[in-house]
Amino acid sequence: MRLSPESVKEQIEVISTKRPAYKPLLDFFGQVRNAQFMVAAGGVAESSTYAARELGERHRAGLPLFDVAGFGLDLSKARPLFEGLCDLGLKSNEKMREAIPGIREAFPTDGASWEELMVNHYDAAYVGECAGERGVDGQVLAFLVKETARPFIELRAEDLVTLIDPERWRQVVCPVCGSCPAMVELREEGGKRYLHCGTCSTAWRWKRLACAYCAAADSDLLGYFMSEAEEEYRVDVCDGCHSYIKTVDRRALTYKPDMVIEDLSTLHLDMVAREKGYVRPAVMSPVSW
Repeated sequence: MRLSPESVKEQIEVISTKRPAYKPLLDFFGQVRNAQFMVAAGGVAESSTYAARELGERHRAGLPLFDVAGFGLDLSKARPLFEGLCDLGLKSNEKMREAIPGIREAFPTDGASWEELMVNHYDAAYVGECAGERGVDGQVLAFLVKETARPFIELRAEDLVTLIDPERWRQVVCPVCGSCPAMVELREEGGKRYLHCGTCSTAWRWKRLACAYCAAADSDLLGYFMSEAEEEYRVDVCDGCHSYIKTVDRRALTYKPDMVIEDLSTLHLDMVAREKGYVRPAVMSPVSW
C-alpha cells in the first residue's frame, strides 16, 4: 500500500483530534515521513546480495527473500536525510535537542564513522555499541539511523514483495527480510489478519488465532485487551512467550493507516501491556518520548 504525505497528514489530523496529547509527537513524525517520502520519490539504487534466480529459490525453500543485512543504502541520498532528521529533531523536544549535537560531533556525515554506522544500520546491537563508545544517547542514535534507512528499505521491499504471494506466507517472520512483525492489521470482511514487519513495513497474511511471535494456537494461552473508547485498537497477548502486539482494525478507520504513525499514537497501550508483564519483540520506530 503506497502512502503519501497527504494520507499521513489526514491520519495525523484524525488521531490528534481524538488524542491531543500525541499531537506534538505526530506532527514531528509527519515531518519525518515527508522527508522520507521525498527520498523515495527520487528512487533509490537497487542493492541486493541475491540474484533474481536465487530469490525464487529462497522463496520456494520457505526462506525470506532477503537478509536484512543486504539492504544497502545510497549514502549520497542518506547523508542529507540524516542531516535533515537531525535538524527536525533539534526543533522537536528537549531529549533530542540535548542528544543531537553530540551525535553530530561523534558521527559527522562526511566521516568514516558515520558511513560505517549506516552500513550497519540493520544491527541494533552495533548501533548501541557505537553509542556507548562515543558517549551519546543510544535511543536517539537508533532513531536517526533507522529512520534514515527506512525509505531505502521500504522502497526495495515494495519491489521484492511482488515476487511472492503475501497471502500464502504463513510464518512469523517477514517473507521479504525475515524480521519480526511489529504491528497487526485487520482488514476486509471477517477481519483478515495481517502482520506488519518492523523493519521493511511489508504486510503478510497470518492466522486469525495464533501468536504473532511464537505461533502458539492454544486458546488458553492467547488473549487480548482493549479500551471501550478505542474500538479500532486492541492488544493481543500470549502467555506462552509472554509477548504482546498491537492490532489496528482498519475497518474502523476513515483513513489509510501508516503503521509507523499508528504505533507511535498508541504508546499508552504499550504502557498497559508492560504493566501486565508482557514484552514486545519488535517496534516500528525506536522512539518513546
